[in-house]
Amino acid sequence: MIGDTAGLIHPLCGNGMAMAIHSAKIVSELIQKRTENKISRSFLENEYSATWQTIFGSRLRFGKILSMILQHKTYERLAINSMTAMPFVLNKIIKHTHGQPIETVN
Repeated sequence: MIGDTAGLIHPLCGNGMAMAIHSAKIVSELIQKRTENKISRSFLENEYSATWQTIFGSRLRFGKILSMILQHKTYERLAINSMTAMPFVLNKIIKHTHGQPIETVN
């Protein structure tokens, strides 16, 4: 259950490939701990699910809400007019759908 197999990644939720890579990073770090017998399989599975939900869950919910808004003409017009009048709104939407950059190991 890595990447898009963990849940439908809506096109409005940002870069699906980046989400897949990020989820692979999360699970690979847990797998490494498992192969070193530092954690159990059940802990690995539970920790991965919880971490995935923490990192990606709100993005998926926001994308679903955004999709519902854009499917209604009145709300769509209101959203587009808002973004035209207040360009910072688009930046907020992008921030909520694209998440934080992946932390790298030095």
